[in-house]
Amino acid sequence: MHRTAAFCCLLVIGASAQEVIALRSGNGVSGGPDAQVTCLQGPFAAPFGVVEYSAGPAAPPAEIIPGGSFGWAPNLSNDPAAQWIAVSQAGNGPPSLYTIPFTVMSTVIGSATLTINMHVDDFLGDTLNMGISLNALQVPGSTTSLGGTWVTEVGFTNLDITNFVLSGANYLYLYVNNTGATGAGGIQFRADIAVYPPPQYQTNSLAAGMNINGVLGTAYTPATVTLNVGASANLTLVSTGAGQPWDVGSGAAPLIPVGAGALLSAGGQIVNLDLLDPSLSLWFNFLQGPAFPPTIFTVLPFSVPAPVTVSAQFVVADPGTLSGLSFSQPTRLVVQ
Repeated sequence: MHRTAAFCCLLVIGASAQEVIALRSGNGVSGGPDAQVTCLQGPFAAPFGVVEYSAGPAAPPAEIIPGGSFGWAPNLSNDPAAQWIAVSQAGNGPPSLYTIPFTVMSTVIGSATLTINMHVDDFLGDTLNMGISLNALQVPGSTTSLGGTWVTEVGFTNLDITNFVLSGANYLYLYVNNTGATGAGGIQFRADIAVYPPPQYQTNSLAAGMNINGVLGTAYTPATVTLNVGASANLTLVSTGAGQPWDVGSGAAPLIPVGAGALLSAGGQIVNLDLLDPSLSLWFNFLQGPAFPPTIFTVLPFSVPAPVTVSAQFVVADPGTLSGLSFSQPTRLVVQ
């Protein structure tokens, strides 16, 4: 295998959600109560605690307000079925905590995100409390500051709520801060909670990345590359660990996902090579070779003269991790 140095780019591919939960305001008939959202009236003089979060689900239902009332925008762009809700049909009221329950059916949660679009009068959150809480935990960075959001949509995209949601029953809290003493206050929202399964395959990072001809896998599907015998190809290795020892393991056995017993490192990275594969070998007898070059990207041109099927994964020493190692995505190479 002939090796040279060059540069190329590293791409990252996301995962697909195993469950998406859609929540909206206005579950019922305009002018009546919301069948899912409750409304706990403030004002609130201190950060929310057990009292507020416990009282939220048991508070009276929010009232569904006809679209266009009080100068409010009639619809959300992404959900025309979402309706405005407020403390009462009169629309006016103090800052209030809105609560809506939801259920996560997934028994194991690898990660979760929240995306929400809304009109809100006046703001979500204040200096004491975040605008969004989940299961009595405030989500950082979830306040709004733009004025006029009763006619201008605002929202958050892919907020990381992995550590806030549970399998089974959950509660989403939205704190609407109506700053006017007697003015109208309310909210119209559509929220999507995406739940992802635990990853099955290691993915690339700048600490350790590898690809053949730019082919990338995901957390749920490994990279698979098919080449003709004798065809030219490029193995690209990526690492910010200049000067650190590195290695590439390869063997004939198929790659192993986490669900089939893949090894997890102390830092939660995944070794997808079959460590019991008798054909498994390492280029440098496990990190006993040269240091990784100062260039972040290293391209190693190669060709294979005969049919073969190989699994491979790159590893580099990384003192910043619990295991002291960083791993790349695994790749299955089929030469035919």
